[in-house]
Amino acid sequence: LRPLTRLRPKPLDVVLAVLCVPSTIIGALAVGDSFGALEIAVIVVSATLVLLRHYAPIPVLAAAIGASVVSVALMDRPNVLIAVVVLLVFTVAVERDRRTGVYAGLAGIAGLLVVVGIQNDPHELPGPLLAAVAWPALAVAAGDLLRSRRDQPRHRRDPCRARLGSRRGRD
Repeated sequence: LRPLTRLRPKPLDVVLAVLCVPSTIIGALAVGDSFGALEIAVIVVSATLVLLRHYAPIPVLAAAIGASVVSVALMDRPNVLIAVVVLLVFTVAVERDRRTGVYAGLAGIAGLLVVVGIQNDPHELPGPLLAAVAWPALAVAAGDLLRSRRDQPRHRRDPCRARLGSRRGRD
């Protein structure tokens, strides 16, 4: 863990944190709910988690899963914290090894399954259950692909350059 005084969020994280505001407002207005203290808390928590995602990805993922479950239990509707969980699963898959990424994906799936169980009636479950499994699994796959591609030596990514480099050695 790095000291929080040296925490410098990346520009993309700032944009994602700012996007938590309109998504929460639109989500509240779409179902006809008033915008209140609970929505403000969701905005603050989700934006904070997004900004801290590179600082300590695994504890932040655990906090996001817990906050997502609690917020859906209190609000009885989905909110931006569900997307934050998927983003954090992706972050762990990119920044850690494959095994840790898979475990993060399983934790994300478990958390989202709890959210789906709280939020939906039993006869409405098939679609949300599929989404609760698919989104974290996709995040792990994409993060693992990005990490393995980034860790691959450059000459293995570009076969044309590899061939050119090997010919230069023989000339």
